[in-house]
Amino acid sequence: MSAVVEQDDFHRRRSMDQRECDLAVRKHELFVNNRPGGQRANFSYRNLTGLNLACKNLAEADFTGAIMVECDLSGSDLQRAMLFCVNLTKAKLVRANLTRADMRGAVLKGADLTAAEMFNADLREGAIFTKRLASDLENVATSADPTDLSRARMVNANLTQANMSGSVAAMADFTDAILKGANLAKANLKNATFEGADLEGADLSRADMRGAVLRNANLYGATMVAADRTGCDETGALTDQPRGKPMSMLKESLHILVRDHGAWIESGGAKGRALDISGFDLRDISWPEHALLTSLKAKDACVANARFDGTWLQASLFEGADLRGASFKSADLRGANLKGANLVRAVFEGCNLAPLVVASGRSLTARFDAAVLRHAKFQHCQLTKVSFANADLRWISMTECDMADADFTGAIGAPPSVAARPPG
Repeated sequence: MSAVVEQDDFHRRRSMDQRECDLAVRKHELFVNNRPGGQRANFSYRNLTGLNLACKNLAEADFTGAIMVECDLSGSDLQRAMLFCVNLTKAKLVRANLTRADMRGAVLKGADLTAAEMFNADLREGAIFTKRLASDLENVATSADPTDLSRARMVNANLTQANMSGSVAAMADFTDAILKGANLAKANLKNATFEGADLEGADLSRADMRGAVLRNANLYGATMVAADRTGCDETGALTDQPRGKPMSMLKESLHILVRDHGAWIESGGAKGRALDISGFDLRDISWPEHALLTSLKAKDACVANARFDGTWLQASLFEGADLRGASFKSADLRGANLKGANLVRAVFEGCNLAPLVVASGRSLTARFDAAVLRHAKFQHCQLTKVSFANADLRWISMTECDMADADFTGAIGAPPSVAARPPG
């Protein structure tokens, strides 16, 4: 794909100062809002190096071939913007909205795209041609390389269905990024970090992934035909291969096992039998709502993306389990043991995690010790005396929760209001 520009315009690249830039942005915001005096911003082939465009509405603006080295575009709306062959080396695009932006051939070396929204963005290769004569086109691309994301910071970025085929992202950091259905075919991903990233259904065929870090990444349904994975670290990665014993090894159907477990609980062990799925791979299961799963044993089980909404899970054992993306809405988790569990992006809404009083008069507290809870959501939860000791709580959301006497000792990234707060 390419764009055509007159040779004089290509070489001129007139610099734009902050005042001129601000005026163009104001007119563009009027244009976007259909207000009088509005005019679509055209920054094409201009030099905007170091300018501040943070938190601006630049949707559908034209930046074709612009030089924007070290520009600050943090929090800006760049939906459907034309960023064709733009030079954004070391630019700040933190939390920028780049949905469906045309970024073909862009240079993003060392750029910070932390938490950027890049759904369906086009990051394929691109080139600009200069036009000397009406019948003469000479290829003088602004960069000889395809879209270049080398050493870019893409932590928590949403690249769902983004097209990055043939792009260069060597040593880029995609930690916890969402790349569901993304096209990374033939991409250069050497020594890139995808720790905890969601690559479900992504196309990585023929990609150069030598030395890439894929620890705890979700590769379920990903296409990796002819990809070079020499030296990859895939520890804890979720793939199409079973993580433990397959569901076919269960003695009965899950429905019958859940029914029998309920009978075992209600009869105090006189009827039915206890349910133990420790070490099994039961990912993507929707458990019966309001199912009686008290004292369920699921140690080291893979129950990723499972739905436990409305279930009774008092005193359940999920120690070391893979529960990434699981939903526990309105579940009763009093006294549950989730030590060391992978709970990345798990949802706890309306959950009861208060202490569970047992027959002897003792109480069991819910425990998330050393659990990984990055991006997990707790809303309207009862978290009294819950232990989050040494847990990974980076980017966690805790809203309208009762956290009286909760233990956050040694936790990483605890919310500011509770960080390093000991119990009592």
